[in-house]
Amino acid sequence: ALSGRRQTMRSLLQIARGLCDEAGFDHQVVNDLQLQAAVRRCYGNSPATEDDAQRLENDAAARTALLEELLVRESWFYRDQRPFEMLERMVPGEWRQRSSPLHILSAPCAAGEEPYSIGMALMLGGMPPQGSRIEAVDLSVQGLAKARAGRYRSGALRAVPARAEGICFRRTPEGDCVMEEALRERVWFHRGNLLEPGMLSGEPRFDIIFCRNLFIYLHTAARQALLDALERVLAPEGL
Repeated sequence: ALSGRRQTMRSLLQIARGLCDEAGFDHQVVNDLQLQAAVRRCYGNSPATEDDAQRLENDAAARTALLEELLVRESWFYRDQRPFEMLERMVPGEWRQRSSPLHILSAPCAAGEEPYSIGMALMLGGMPPQGSRIEAVDLSVQGLAKARAGRYRSGALRAVPARAEGICFRRTPEGDCVMEEALRERVWFHRGNLLEPGMLSGEPRFDIIFCRNLFIYLHTAARQALLDALERVLAPEGL
C-alpha cells in the first residue's frame, strides 16, 4: 500500500510538473520541493489516490486549484511607486487631449493592486473616466475575485499618496479600504495566460503595458515567447 501511494504521488508530481511547464514556470524557481508541497496542500492530509491523479490530468478545476497554490499573491498598491508617479505626470500633456481612450495592460495583475494603482495615477493626474481603459489579466481565480470585489486591508495602501483617499478609495468602519466605483469602472479583469496563443489577439494595441515581476518565474523559452507576444500587441509609440 505504501509503495502504491508513493507511485501515485510520483504520478501527481509528473502531471503537476507538466502543468507548470505549460504555464512557462522555470524549474529552478518552482522546484520539486515547492511542487510537492503545493500538491500536498491541495489534497490535505489524505493520501492521494489514482482518481486524484486522473482528475489533475483531465479536470480544469483541479489544474486551476494546483496553480493557485503555486502563484505568488503578495503585492501592494503603488509598488515601487515611480512608474505610477510617472503616469500621473504624463496625463496633463498629450494624453488628456487624445481623441481615443488610452489602452493599458496590466499582466499579471495579482489581486488588482497594480491596475487599480494605474487607475489611481490617471485619476490623480486629471484624466476623465472615459479617457482610459485598463485590461488586467491573471491566472489566479482567487486573485481576480478579490480584485473585482475591490476591498483590501489598509496596509496594502501604505504607499498610496494621501490625496488619493476619498477620490480613489474610502475606508470602512472595519478598517478596510474599498475602491471607489469610478476607479473600478476603469478596470476590466480577465483570467488567462499571456503565453497562450492568441491570448490578446482580439484587443486593440496597447499604449502602455505593465508586465512586472513575471519574467523571473519563467524559463528562457517562455520569456522570449512572452516578449514576442507583448511586442505584437504594443502600439508603435507605446511604453
